[in-house]
Amino acid sequence: MLIASKKSCHAIIVSKAVSKPHHVLLKVTLNSLTELSTSFQACISSASENSDSVEEQLKVILRSLWVDVVAPVVHHPSLANVPRNSRIWWCPTSVFSTLPVHAAGEYTSEGEQLSRLYVSSYTSSITSLLRARSCTNHSKESFSNFATIYQARPLQNDEQKEVEYPVIKSAEVEPDIVMCNLPASLSLTRFADATKEDANEAFEDHGWFHLMAYATQNAYQPLNSSFLMRDGSLSISDILQANCGPKEFAFLSPRPVGSRFSWMQNEIFHFATGLQISGFKSVVGMMGNVDDPSIIDKFYSAFFHSNGSPDCTRAARALHDALEKMANSKAGLSLGQRIAFAHFGV
Repeated sequence: MLIASKKSCHAIIVSKAVSKPHHVLLKVTLNSLTELSTSFQACISSASENSDSVEEQLKVILRSLWVDVVAPVVHHPSLANVPRNSRIWWCPTSVFSTLPVHAAGEYTSEGEQLSRLYVSSYTSSITSLLRARSCTNHSKESFSNFATIYQARPLQNDEQKEVEYPVIKSAEVEPDIVMCNLPASLSLTRFADATKEDANEAFEDHGWFHLMAYATQNAYQPLNSSFLMRDGSLSISDILQANCGPKEFAFLSPRPVGSRFSWMQNEIFHFATGLQISGFKSVVGMMGNVDDPSIIDKFYSAFFHSNGSPDCTRAARALHDALEKMANSKAGLSLGQRIAFAHFGV
């Protein structure tokens, strides 16, 4: 758990490998974290302007995160006996939720990176993580149904006003990727050109989801952050009110409204947290306009192409392995793309 306040910043390590939580005082201050967050937001917002310059700026930000926040945690003596490549969960609070902790590293030829040590996930709270681990989906029919919900061109914004948005080019591509990788044990329902009613229908009798649409964030009332369906907004509050019981998995593929490239860490955190609270065990969130669908394809290939029945707890490792494989390939993977994907939950 990462905690920031005016008085001090610190981490609390909770591990089954040790009998009690450990406190780690971080040397970083709230002001410096806020400045780092501002730099990160400005950097991502200009990503489409000068990619080389952005890469260097991101490296500076991620190195700072590594030195001041992540390294003191992962090198703490209480984690000395935790095997490499184990799962680790980050529970950020305050300004920490606006920073890409999952991508921290030195990014030099001999330097350390968090992704080379552990498989990272986020959780909104320890309670929500424990609840997700213990809950069981009693509906076998729901467990075996996968829904792709996508809306490429909504007719209204989150204020129910008529607006003409540009068509999302990959609207059909992502559902096709899901279909090509889906195991025989899961049946697929496509909700194309989705309405709010379509989404509510899907939440009633499906356990697995891929949701792609324009999305808006409400910084003052996070539960009103919403996906734009054809006939208006589908808010986190709407999903919570549906109260459809435990769900296995969701892949969130939002597109930010407007010309900004960025879809910030705290914005996707609001969506993923809302789904966790409403009963989703495992969520993959994507930030920004990632134009390369091969990343999503490699994720689903790693997620589903294994022995046994589909297992939502494999999502974090599947995402980690897919990103690492692409980063180590000839083509490589930009830091912007690496940062864009994060896992939440079990």
